[in-house]
Amino acid sequence: MLNPAVERLRSNATMVRIMAFFSFVTLGPLLAIPAWFWGGSLVSEAQSMGAPADVIADIRGARSAAMICSVIEIVGLVVFVVIFFIIPFIIALFAIGAGY
Repeated sequence: MLNPAVERLRSNATMVRIMAFFSFVTLGPLLAIPAWFWGGSLVSEAQSMGAPADVIADIRGARSAAMICSVIEIVGLVVFVVIFFIIPFIIALFAIGAGY
């Protein structure tokens, strides 16, 4: 017999994974980071509930996917800012200082 609480955890793990992957095409870290934290709370809830190992592994996998997506998106955002804002600003400062 299926336990509704365990099936809710499994469903929420799927939502965490979907949110993480969907964040690549929408809100980026604004969606992936909350998914990461939600996945962490789901792991704690599953462990305290005594959920089966396959459910806990599924939740941990979803949390890891959200974590990886968050890191990739944050690094990408930093690289974008450096390439399109910081480097041109430094080049402009040198051009002004050189008298161009």
